[in-house]
Amino acid sequence: MTKNEVKLIMKDKTQEIKVSSTSKAIPVEIASEKVTTAPPTISSEIQQVFLPLLKNSNLAMQEIKNRYQKEVTLENASLVYTPGVIGKAIIHFQDKNMELREDQERNLILSSSEFMNWEKSQEVKISGLLSGPEQKGKFSEIPSSLNDPKDFNELKKSFTDFLFYNSNFKLYHSPPLKIYSKPNESKAEFILRLNQMARESRDEEVDKIEQKYAKEFEKLKLKMSKSQDTLTKKQATASSLKQEALLSAGESVVGMFMGRRSTSSASKAMNKYQKSKTVSVDIDKAQKDIVSINQEMESLENELKAQIEIIKQRREKEINEVKEVIIQPKKSDIEIKMVSLAWIPKWEITYKENGNKKMEIITAYY
Repeated sequence: MTKNEVKLIMKDKTQEIKVSSTSKAIPVEIASEKVTTAPPTISSEIQQVFLPLLKNSNLAMQEIKNRYQKEVTLENASLVYTPGVIGKAIIHFQDKNMELREDQERNLILSSSEFMNWEKSQEVKISGLLSGPEQKGKFSEIPSSLNDPKDFNELKKSFTDFLFYNSNFKLYHSPPLKIYSKPNESKAEFILRLNQMARESRDEEVDKIEQKYAKEFEKLKLKMSKSQDTLTKKQATASSLKQEALLSAGESVVGMFMGRRSTSSASKAMNKYQKSKTVSVDIDKAQKDIVSINQEMESLENELKAQIEIIKQRREKEINEVKEVIIQPKKSDIEIKMVSLAWIPKWEITYKENGNKKMEIITAYY
């Protein structure tokens, strides 16, 4: 599949439908009012088929009643087969990069009109074609152009051209995730699948970054534990030194009252006091370390939350970026199954509405 065969278009754009310049409009004589009870004779080189009768006269009459929303009286219902052309084809859409291998069936009907051109065709779903009429009826006259094998060959060529320019297969694409939708997967289903994939990718990415930050948290927790142990020990030492200093000072005072001067007790008290001051400095440092570590942990936690939020926003943006991909077929991918004369069943309904006699033609194959 080449770049020219794949067109990426945004969802707010629509595809331009081209019409082949080589497609010929074959003039057809308008059928006269002449009808017969048997199929007209046609060239042996032209295949003819009959469309199935899917609507009986009662349903045709009900269709008229529904249209007028009032009671009408049926007078007569005649089955008439009119000539047309049916084109059947299978288009093979293939693309390895998109993992696309899908067949599309096209069934087009051309009714007799002034010009037999596939632009005027109607897409139909037909369960099966018949080799003869299901029910007795009348047959309209065949225009001379529909009884000419050369004109049918032209219709076959123009059918291929028409399908080439008017057939495509639509997929959806997520450029950030580099994923295409599955054949016949709706946009809603595709986005739902992207959501699931994005959640899984997001969770995996968040797990990795949480593991990375967990190591930093462990280091800080270890520092915090050491600082708290140091603080506890220093506080215990300070408390002990204060008590010892008080005891030494007490001994010195008692000695003075008893007429004994004890330089040793005073010296001990002073030493204890000096040590307690040093320990107080250590306690102050340990407390500051704990505050600093708490701030580091809080900052690290905020940083982790910010990183997770960035991941979530990026994944959400990826989900919302979905484009339509229009794949056009190659001519070699178009397999023409049939271009044949088709007898189209129609009901010629005669009825009365408000006393006025009327006649309508109701198509009976859909």
